[in-house]
Amino acid sequence: MELKLRRIINEWNPLEIFPLIESEYDYEINRILFEVENKSILDEKLGIIIYKIFKDSFSTQFDKTIGDCIEVAKIILNTD
Repeated sequence: MELKLRRIINEWNPLEIFPLIESEYDYEINRILFEVENKSILDEKLGIIIYKIFKDSFSTQFDKTIGDCIEVAKIILNTD
């Protein structure tokens, strides 16, 4: 799950960092991973969690919407 999550978040690259360092979002990925692995969670709830995690970490630099985060959550929860 961690590798899948890392791939999805790095491909999304919500801050549009270029060039992106593989470990750029490690802190946020670990927080999301904790939520996914320790709870039965739905797309919308995970999307809100992702939004809060990135907003906490990057404040005004993070300009994605909750809707954007829900879309990423759907990808995380629905891909193998």
